[in-house]
Amino acid sequence: MKGVVVMTNRLKLFKFMLGLVCSAVIVWLGVGCGEDIDPDYQCGERSMKLAKHTHDVLVKNYPLIMSLPHNPEPQPEFLRDENGNLTDTWGIVILTDEEIDQDALYVRHGIPNPLDGVTVQILTKEIG
Repeated sequence: MKGVVVMTNRLKLFKFMLGLVCSAVIVWLGVGCGEDIDPDYQCGERSMKLAKHTHDVLVKNYPLIMSLPHNPEPQPEFLRDENGNLTDTWGIVILTDEEIDQDALYVRHGIPNPLDGVTVQILTKEIG
């Protein structure tokens, strides 16, 4: 019987410590050393709504996007900056085998940018 009590106490202690660690991570992400953190970058309610809207726009316009040349692979995700780093803005990223001119997206292929309020970004797949 004593072994059962010890295991129960260890389990309670483990759950308590896990709760403290999770709380510390949540506070660290939310507070950020006193800096304001963009709520869209966090996995908060607003970010989840933007992600869902982006996904819905992609599903709605999937046939149009798939009509692009060079084997397009569209996905809803954070956009990239000019250096290739992730930003905190949701959009539709389309990976292609060969480069497609971002500025000619609508003129040549009939895809407006933004597409139903969602930015479309075309990137070339890195092979190798």
